[in-house]
Amino acid sequence: MQVNNLKRRIDQLRGEQFEYELPTLTFSQEKLEIEAKAGEEAAGSFEIENSEARKIRGVLYSSNARVKCEPKEFNGRKLYISYQADTTGMLPGEEISGCFTVCASIGEYELPYRIKISQIQEENQEEYTKSLEAFAEMAKKDFQKAYLFFIKFDFEKMLKKSAPEYVTLYEGIRRISVSYRSMEEFLVACKKKEPISIRIRESRAKFEELEDSVKESIVIVKNQWGFQRLDISADAEFIRLERNVVTTDEFIGNYYQLDYIIEEEKLHAGKNYASIRIRTGSQELRYEIFVTKKGTKARKRTVLETQRQIERLISLYIRLQTRQIPVEEWQMESQKALRRYQEFGGKNPILELFEAQLYFTLGKFLEASNILERVEGRKRGLSSPEVRGYYLYLTTFYHNERKYVDQMEEEIVSLFLQNRESWKLQWIL
Repeated sequence: MQVNNLKRRIDQLRGEQFEYELPTLTFSQEKLEIEAKAGEEAAGSFEIENSEARKIRGVLYSSNARVKCEPKEFNGRKLYISYQADTTGMLPGEEISGCFTVCASIGEYELPYRIKISQIQEENQEEYTKSLEAFAEMAKKDFQKAYLFFIKFDFEKMLKKSAPEYVTLYEGIRRISVSYRSMEEFLVACKKKEPISIRIRESRAKFEELEDSVKESIVIVKNQWGFQRLDISADAEFIRLERNVVTTDEFIGNYYQLDYIIEEEKLHAGKNYASIRIRTGSQELRYEIFVTKKGTKARKRTVLETQRQIERLISLYIRLQTRQIPVEEWQMESQKALRRYQEFGGKNPILELFEAQLYFTLGKFLEASNILERVEGRKRGLSSPEVRGYYLYLTTFYHNERKYVDQMEEEIVSLFLQNRESWKLQWIL
């Protein structure tokens, strides 16, 4: 059977017939059916999830103007959608029907709903609907169930009986928005719970000599129950966040693992710094990241070593000019320093010309002339005033006619007058 399937697949590819299995959206319910009392707001919620657990993006709207949903735009792996239906003016037995249409990056889907208006009748009340204290206890056990009561008009009736001092607060919050965050803020304002605070286990991470892209994580810890939204952002291109928005509903216990990827191809040479910012309504945390790309240490050693040899050459020349060492020692030690400089990839044209000068002092005119020709023939080889001035000076070592020497001196003086801050041109003169 597997051979036949493989053969069929090869035949399809030869005929340029391609088959793809697209991911699909799944809903927590196939159809929404609820009952509501006449004159009260009906509310509920449902979940949308990608079958492949990938991030989905899109918009959501209702076909019936009486029914509204939040959020209308979404971007994430698992979505929590709440909805409310306005039953004002409707009579028992009437219905609101329609569907939610989801236009997502992987297709369009519909979720039908039917809301039936029931007779107003006395019903057995659950304990958490009788007082604010009992309601807060229910919110601690089942935040979603408590929220469904929080958005009903019966909640305001309960407040008027058991905690009238908070009715104005509740009405103000409802006018702004109705959401999990609204209920969280209400309970905190009523002093029925402490506000949620978060922390991160580590505040920084260091990655040296990174060779490939890597996936890392930050552990976020919350202090207690309730609802909070976390907005996450990064200030560097080489950091790719797997989530930009997280809610405390997604925590496992009190912990959440926030994943991020360091993209090696976006790192530059040397040191790379980034900061991941985690914000709630009342807090802002920063996670600092330091990264060096593979080869950074080697490049740093190269720069340090070439600089060390340049300093060595300068020191030797000063000692020669002040007669602390003989010419022979200067020649021998300078050759060693130049070889070391070149072994570490040094390519400064001034040092190339210095090598030519050294060859002239050793009587190796052919080697010196080859270096001068190489520098002169290189594109933009003499574009720097200092390199050109040094080059002109060295040509007088084998073109030593008086007229030629005077002409080169005039050119070097002209270069110096145009670049008076150059100590190298002043030294050449």
